[in-house]
Amino acid sequence: MRKVLDKFLLIFLVMPVLYSCINNNYDLDDIDDSVGLSPAITLPIGTIRTGIIDFIEGAGISGDILVKTTDTLYIVYNGSMSLSPSIPLFDYVPSDIIYFNNLPPEMPPSIQFGFGEGAGSVDIDVFKDLEANGNVLRPSDPRIYCTIRNYLGVDIGVDINGISSYGVSSYGNDTLINAVFGNGVTSHSIDVGTAPEPGKYAERKEVFNKKNGGMNRLFLISPEHLSFDFRVDLDIPDDGFIVKDQYIDVDYKVEIPMTFAKGTQLSYADTLDFDLSGEDFISNLDELRLWIGYENSLRMSVSLEVLFLDNYKKVVSNIEKKEFKMEAAKKGTHTLSFKQSEFEDAKKASYIVLKSAIKTDDNSVEVNIHPLDSISLKLSAYAKINILN
Repeated sequence: MRKVLDKFLLIFLVMPVLYSCINNNYDLDDIDDSVGLSPAITLPIGTIRTGIIDFIEGAGISGDILVKTTDTLYIVYNGSMSLSPSIPLFDYVPSDIIYFNNLPPEMPPSIQFGFGEGAGSVDIDVFKDLEANGNVLRPSDPRIYCTIRNYLGVDIGVDINGISSYGVSSYGNDTLINAVFGNGVTSHSIDVGTAPEPGKYAERKEVFNKKNGGMNRLFLISPEHLSFDFRVDLDIPDDGFIVKDQYIDVDYKVEIPMTFAKGTQLSYADTLDFDLSGEDFISNLDELRLWIGYENSLRMSVSLEVLFLDNYKKVVSNIEKKEFKMEAAKKGTHTLSFKQSEFEDAKKASYIVLKSAIKTDDNSVEVNIHPLDSISLKLSAYAKINILN
């Protein structure tokens, strides 16, 4: 009998790493019950790494509008437009260049330029997707970069008549918010200058942010559109010129830096196989625990919720929800214990779902999201078996 016991102990001492499904049967009938042997085994389940990109894309943000820099992740919308005169000057002068001091007599005595396409909108559909997935993103420092290139030999001034956002407020109402450039004024003038010679241009770059235009106000709601409206004022000198097919180009970029700001909520779920069905030793358990080694490189704490699903991907209801918090920029281990009443239900579990959640409160400090931020998890199940029962 002693030889049998020694042989059994040797099995557990040299046993190789096991996976989540043991699929071995042990005949323990000949073990000497006077020894009180209660061996323990560790079942490696798996290792996962969840990057911050997974959180963002899982929240409903398409990867084609994400831009990574060395230290920050951005949502970026780009667009451009060209403004052309509304009067057909080149019908009067069939030349590629018209100098205003050399106009033919049939031209109108007073040239009034008009420009079409001075109004438009940028569709911002990302917030609708976020809300639909139960997540919230409230950027605190969005920016609009505007570049105006003037190919005209005419000094131009661009009057921004308004920038506004349209969307649904937290109360569910359609809402329009206008940008304010200071002292309650919703318009803004930009002097671009004159092209020095045909084929070249004068350029002016303007940044609208929370200090210039109050862009953060536009994102107090979940905007569906950013609308803009502007007009061009011309001061036509005698020696001015205009080049055919080269007038005024406007490029714009809406840049939303991804931050953990007040009200931010992002979540992501990973699924691992966890199959203990058919394992007879479950009925002899003295102890069952889930061991989780983690490393959180995010600069915010992350809550981890562990759910157990059956073969039909339904939650095993008799196993209590298990969760814990991973502190910011830390690594460590955490053990989740099962009650004895949950041992039998563990056999019904075929999958483990790990739901990571970032949720800030109203006192949170804004922190940029680093593109390389991630959470790494290593899971093992620890089982202590009473072979005497």
